[in-house]
Amino acid sequence: MNWLYVSIFAYFLYAVNFVIDKFLLTARVSNYLVYAFYTGILSVFAFFLIPFGLVLPSARELIIIILAGAAFVFSFVFFYYAMQKNEALRATAVVGALSPIFVLFFSYLFLGERLTPIQLIAFFLLIFGGALVSFEKKEGESGFSARALQAAVFAAFLFGFFYFAMKYIFLTQPFFSGFVLTRISSFFVSFLLLVPRGSRRVILEHIKKLQTKTGFFVVMNKILGGTAFIIINYAIFLGSASFVSALQGLQYGFLFILIIFISKFYPHILKEKLTVLTALQKLIAILFIVAGIAFLTL
Repeated sequence: MNWLYVSIFAYFLYAVNFVIDKFLLTARVSNYLVYAFYTGILSVFAFFLIPFGLVLPSARELIIIILAGAAFVFSFVFFYYAMQKNEALRATAVVGALSPIFVLFFSYLFLGERLTPIQLIAFFLLIFGGALVSFEKKEGESGFSARALQAAVFAAFLFGFFYFAMKYIFLTQPFFSGFVLTRISSFFVSFLLLVPRGSRRVILEHIKKLQTKTGFFVVMNKILGGTAFIIINYAIFLGSASFVSALQGLQYGFLFILIIFISKFYPHILKEKLTVLTALQKLIAILFIVAGIAFLTL
């Protein structure tokens, strides 16, 4: 059950990373393609880890590694698009609710993963709690635009495939080798964002205008996200990819607590109106998540 504690810590780091992501997307990096490019290109640091041990993959493993790298980069393209165009927590709710279901689907088909009745109860308690804690409808809003909703669903699909692919790779590769290979794949795949002329122009113009202070925040936040990413991959290595993904609800719980404090200082970037109904909703959601974790420990 060590994977559970590892996951909890990783999702706390992800919550902090998410808050900084939203700040950068709103106040400093104005285009989702630019930030997705940074996310992929900073995988370059994986090259420095090659001398510490690498196992050459088979042809089948190499295909999965390439697909995992592509899913990682493009999942952030669609996720950042949905997050930038709509309320951040609403985009996160859709991705967080659907991606574990996609993970379970892929794991069922290709890894032969079968959940017991108790595990199924825990799985759906975690998903429901995660969706509920991050759901918010503001007065006067009709909800997602069709394009943003489609982007969030497709991001969830890609995240789900990525989690499954990482578990598949870890079944055939040592943790360190599998992790480094997929990061190298993400690095090269990120250059595909430069192929379309419009995307290339936006990304290169943003890089030229990038202030040193902004670049520092981006890099430091990617280091924080990278640390959380390593830890969450280790949790996948230790346990079930489906459950590690389903525990994303913890991230939203941590996120809600962080937003309460941050909204006092940056209400134009992240804001949480803590009415009685909102507080009750979040409390019930957290209880569902805790119940799900309790079922996992049975």
